[in-house]
Amino acid sequence: MRQLVVLSASRLLGFALLMAGCAETSIQPADDDTIPAGDSDGDSDGDTDSDADSDSDSDTDSDTDTDSDSDSDTDSDTDVSTDCTPACPAIQGQYCNSGSCKPCVNADHCGAAFGACGSCSGEMPVCQGLSGLLAKCVCNASSCASGWRCASGVCEECVTDAACGAACVACASPRPVCVIGDHCGCLGDDCPSGSYCDTEADGGVCASCGNGPDNDAHCGTGCVDCVSLGAMCDTDGACYCDSTSCGPGKRCVGTACEPCNTTEHCGPSCSACAHPTPSCMGGAGCGCADGDCGSGDYCDADAGPDDGADGGAAEGACEPCGAGPAHNLHCGASCLDCSEVGGTCDTEGKCFCSAPGECPPGRNCNADNECVDVNLCCGAGCTDCTAIGETCDTVANECTPCPPSIYTQDFEAASGGFAKTPADGVWAWGSISGGTPPTSGHGNVWGTNLSGDYGNCDDDTLTSPDIDLSGCTGKAVTLSFDVWYRYENQNGFAPYDGFTVELFDGTSWTSVAPAGGWDTVSITATGCGTAPYVNGKPGFEDTSNGWVVKSITVPSGALVSTFKVRFVHGSDNATTDYGAYIDNVRLTRP
Repeated sequence: MRQLVVLSASRLLGFALLMAGCAETSIQPADDDTIPAGDSDGDSDGDTDSDADSDSDSDTDSDTDTDSDSDSDTDSDTDVSTDCTPACPAIQGQYCNSGSCKPCVNADHCGAAFGACGSCSGEMPVCQGLSGLLAKCVCNASSCASGWRCASGVCEECVTDAACGAACVACASPRPVCVIGDHCGCLGDDCPSGSYCDTEADGGVCASCGNGPDNDAHCGTGCVDCVSLGAMCDTDGACYCDSTSCGPGKRCVGTACEPCNTTEHCGPSCSACAHPTPSCMGGAGCGCADGDCGSGDYCDADAGPDDGADGGAAEGACEPCGAGPAHNLHCGASCLDCSEVGGTCDTEGKCFCSAPGECPPGRNCNADNECVDVNLCCGAGCTDCTAIGETCDTVANECTPCPPSIYTQDFEAASGGFAKTPADGVWAWGSISGGTPPTSGHGNVWGTNLSGDYGNCDDDTLTSPDIDLSGCTGKAVTLSFDVWYRYENQNGFAPYDGFTVELFDGTSWTSVAPAGGWDTVSITATGCGTAPYVNGKPGFEDTSNGWVVKSITVPSGALVSTFKVRFVHGSDNATTDYGAYIDNVRLTRP
């Protein structure tokens, strides 16, 4: 019965080397393996049967069988010295051959594969190695399948440039690369300088760049694509073009074709543009656009040649500015547009008016029958209002120092010359950045705090520059402004905080009630040592509930050259809120 001997790795290697040295030696029993007495066949059963039975039946059948049958039977129990199997476990990379342990280094007995010497065959028919344990099955040049090759003892598919396709050939010029593992060929930029990949030929072949018409796409040593330039390859290996090779809408410039989209060369025919069609209109044809025609001419978009490029419409042509009603938009040598400046183009090439109504808003008809700015001609006598420092009242048609819109300040570009007191007080100019007030339509404003609440015990004033209202004597002048405000007492408490508006008449400041009245007749701002100015004054408190417009009629006594308006803000010693925000201060009259 065979016994499987399991060895550790180190003992296994040592034993393998030992077996390699004594592979030709028969394994004999050890000295202490003594055969029991009386058992000449060594089977320890006391049977002295030597298998030389002579048929004399002198067998002593007391377990010391001396049967002398003359049978020539050779019992295998006597083959002790020739049975080496137990001493050559296959795990050691050896096998028993004619009574001797031999390394597994032939095709039938190779290495130690899972406890037995493997047999090499198929794609791995060759046993290769120094000893049983190190031997392994490998391939040879003829054992791998079609399209595979033997590399480092293993079959690998031929899909590299060095081994390609079913025949595993090595790729080289003119087919330098393995194309999809199928065959040698080329793709794109695989070919060396001076050649190109001809993909039309048998999987792609590197072909030399040449000269002449057959090589327009691969011209000269640089393989220039003349076709992309609209040119051809000449016999010297250079791209060239001529007057007939470029096709419609292109012209030959040097060695390449260029689109005709300049003033000199335009449209499908590459014609030269000149007066009256001086400009190339997007490469479609010659024509003109506003500003192309020069002094004394205008561009008539409905005129010009019809080249059919835009569906039959003309490209425009320059025509002289004329006279008479038909030239109202292009009148006289200066090509005036009478519809804008006012009047009608007359026979002399001027825009002519005969009454104020023939001029556009903001212009009047003067004595020379020309529409001019209203301040240059106002009233029955067509007075030049600017000459006397006044403004034309277009409603009353007269010069006046007090026009309908006397003063306007929206604070967008600047602070408007408004000044705050004290200089480090809460009033600030700019955009609202951190509060509840909505900013839609109100970019830059004046506010008591642009990014939060006002403080306790504030006493701050915002004052306009001088505004000359002296020319408005006898006129009804109205001050108006946009405002958003919210103060401490919004929840129904006493008006502890708020602001008021006062007008300066050249001598003193006066509170004038707005249309609709004040929110309170007396602001109570106390508890601050010196009470703020608004304490006891009428004014605005609580909340405006959004942006609102407040209007105040300016008293006649305040129509002076040093008229001013001021906004006065104040608070008590506890609890604050957002305060007031002012925009679009205006002085107007009917």
